[in-house]
Amino acid sequence: MRYDGEHIAENGNAENMEEVRVMSPILLLLGNGVFGTIPHVLHIRVDAKERYPRYTSGLVLFCGGVLFGLVLLELLPDAIRRVGRRDIDFPIAEALLCLGFILLFLIQEGLRALYMWRQRRFTDGSPAEVTPFGVGGSAGNGSEYGSIASNTPGGDSHHLPTPVSFTYPVYYAETLVLLALAIHLVLDGITIAIQTTPHQAWMAFTQVATVSYLSAFVIGTLLYASELHVILGLAAGAIFSLLVTSGALLGLATRTPPGSFGHGVLDALVCGGLLYLIVFGVLQRSRHLFVPGLAQFALTAAGTVTVGVIKLVVPVVS
Repeated sequence: MRYDGEHIAENGNAENMEEVRVMSPILLLLGNGVFGTIPHVLHIRVDAKERYPRYTSGLVLFCGGVLFGLVLLELLPDAIRRVGRRDIDFPIAEALLCLGFILLFLIQEGLRALYMWRQRRFTDGSPAEVTPFGVGGSAGNGSEYGSIASNTPGGDSHHLPTPVSFTYPVYYAETLVLLALAIHLVLDGITIAIQTTPHQAWMAFTQVATVSYLSAFVIGTLLYASELHVILGLAAGAIFSLLVTSGALLGLATRTPPGSFGHGVLDALVCGGLLYLIVFGVLQRSRHLFVPGLAQFALTAAGTVTVGVIKLVVPVVS
């Protein structure tokens, strides 16, 4: 009888595990779709960006703080924990973070040099200062490459020469944020299916889903604020949802955990790239006159604190 009871309990656990493994990809897909769509619904229903630019700018700053929190409280500790298992007397994760930051800086400067070279080639004036994150490196939300108007003392404006071709949209940074977070969440999603008990599986799902839903909302907000067409923004959100869901599906198919060291290396590189994007691609570009300086700090800090509170509440599965 004792053996039968244990056998029944094992069968029940197996059935519950299959339920978690089947439901988790569906819930990830639907949840990411809902949270990623919210900013675009604001555009469709109330046109918040045009009618309430101050609040839209504040929301972008808040999302920048959320990204800071995800990097410092989620991705970096995870990378240090995974890489540290090799017991190497060298801060590998921190070094890889610096490498990711520098690599993205080199890519940005290389693109800027290419833009300026083509501007000198196709125009007869001095080149404009152009970066992949906006004209002059601190363009406002929604700015794209084009003519740059600067006010003269007389109140008139003149236009500096602009590139004839090879322009690049300002949502370059948002696209890289999407890909960086997707890489982390795909690898984390695999861990849902490899848990041994339903309780551990649901805890793993809660951990992954919380970060995933928060990331979907942040990415949707940044894409919405970048003047990307609403259809393209929804398509980008759908791609993010599918990428994250693919992690849970891959874990369901293989039942094999990802390499811990390789996972940590990718997380550390992603941390460095995200830090660069947050500073130069989100916060700097979002410094509108609509929001005072102290309010900018408060909104960014609120986003980081929000991630900290969520990390305290949500259980962690190692």
